[in-house]
Amino acid sequence: MINKSIAITGASVVALLALHSAASARPGDITNSESQAYQLGYQLELPAARAELFIHSVENLQNATDDDAVDTQHIRDLDTNAAELRSTEASAYNRAILLANSMGAPTGLKTWLAQSVDLLEEPVVISPEAKKFETAQPATARILSTLDEATTLHAQSVGNDSSVMTWLKITSGKDALWARDLGMLSARIYVSLAQNDGFHHPTPTAADLVNTAPSNMPLSVLRALRDIAPPVDKIAPSDSLILDPDVIQASYLTITNAFIGDQTLPPKGK
Repeated sequence: MINKSIAITGASVVALLALHSAASARPGDITNSESQAYQLGYQLELPAARAELFIHSVENLQNATDDDAVDTQHIRDLDTNAAELRSTEASAYNRAILLANSMGAPTGLKTWLAQSVDLLEEPVVISPEAKKFETAQPATARILSTLDEATTLHAQSVGNDSSVMTWLKITSGKDALWARDLGMLSARIYVSLAQNDGFHHPTPTAADLVNTAPSNMPLSVLRALRDIAPPVDKIAPSDSLILDPDVIQASYLTITNAFIGDQTLPPKGK
């Protein structure tokens, strides 16, 4: 009973300190808990965004051409992309581990991140469905196995989401949750910019973040979000409003610089 009381009191103190920090932050000052939550959201979402692009590319492989040379090159490109995806996932999860440790994240999240890194730093495990290609078409086997692995890791990450949100809300307050959501949006913009596939449309997520922003957010961050949010008379990005790529890049840099420090645009195709 004594230990339980101490645990409850400790959690309450941590939560009160986080809420006090958020409440006392001056306009324009991003708190440490907000910065860390932003970075954690970014690192957890980056692999998911990259994986979705990879999965889409593999699905397009079904649209084979009549040109064997083109199809062969497509396989080679996907094999390279598979290796790059696994490297991105491992790097992002390694950075997430450092953040999770410094933030006192739940043991379950830290264990999952460590296990995921261990998996990704080894050659991809050939899945049962891909075994038949392993000898004659090893690249195809690696591609299909990476597809299965990425799908599994994404599902596990989504499964962790509820506990991460609960932990952040208790220990750091709702403003940290907001910063996490912004980090997730930033990661998706990064991947889109890197692939040059066009984060063309305004995102309703940006509008939601503008409307729910903590009072201490710098005006530059709010302006950057407004620049990629749909106008009030547009109810969805399908309204054919196209954003200027320069605006997207400027918004991305403004937001990441505010939360992380000096950043640069991603190299194309990475």
